[in-house]
Amino acid sequence: MSPPAAIPIVRRRSRDVAIAAAATVAVWVLALLGPVSILVPVIPVGLLVRGRWRAAGLCVLLSPPVLAFGLGVANYCRGAARLAEAGLPGTTFHNLDPDLRCGRATSGCLVSGNEWVTQWPNNLAVSAMTGLFGPQRGAYTGPYPTEEEALAAVAGAPAVPVSHVVADAIGVGDRTVRLDAGVGAGLLAGAGRGCYDPSLPGEAAAVFPEETGPIRAAVWKDACLVLRIPAGAMQEPGEPVQAACVAVCDLTTGRPFAYYAEGRYYHRFPPVPWRR
Repeated sequence: MSPPAAIPIVRRRSRDVAIAAAATVAVWVLALLGPVSILVPVIPVGLLVRGRWRAAGLCVLLSPPVLAFGLGVANYCRGAARLAEAGLPGTTFHNLDPDLRCGRATSGCLVSGNEWVTQWPNNLAVSAMTGLFGPQRGAYTGPYPTEEEALAAVAGAPAVPVSHVVADAIGVGDRTVRLDAGVGAGLLAGAGRGCYDPSLPGEAAAVFPEETGPIRAAVWKDACLVLRIPAGAMQEPGEPVQAACVAVCDLTTGRPFAYYAEGRYYHRFPPVPWRR
């Protein structure tokens, strides 16, 4: 049997736990209520004002922003960190960030008003970890061409046979660049808009329409391969610039880490992602 003096302590601790639990639930409910989520900090601040230090601390530790920050750190440590944003993705959205060298994820084209609760802490964690320890494991760390540099690299580059792209072995000058298995076919099927049909047998699958012109490839700064894949006719009425996808691939892994568009080309999601 507990001594009489210990009973108030037990009751006080039980009350603190109950208050902390109720406050944590309230924080999570507010975090889900769009613009109302701006009131999330009011709850732990109110607990501090009332002297409920333990309840306030537990409420903060279990809050969505803190957990999102911790998840961002964990994802960085396992090489899977991504910047969180809102909006409809376009051609360059999923490119690796030129500074942080990680990808992006979107919560959708509709903005709810509570994105700051999880997205800001996640992005802060990714930025902080990258600033402290460098790009995450498995990131591309070589030179990163801008859109202007990538387009200039392939503007007058030699033509590449479609069969070489399908075989993931592209001859550029006196060297052969090896792409990761399936990357070439994926780029042709997705970026080339029907220039490659895997349902057809043999070489018939790699027939490139005459009106689109050739694929062009160039090695940029001995670090990445820039591929220009036409996605429309060379002489499209009313279109001064031919639609084409420009994919930038890491020479080491043979996978694309950036995409740029010419003319009316676009994609919501990359034909071939950086990660398998």
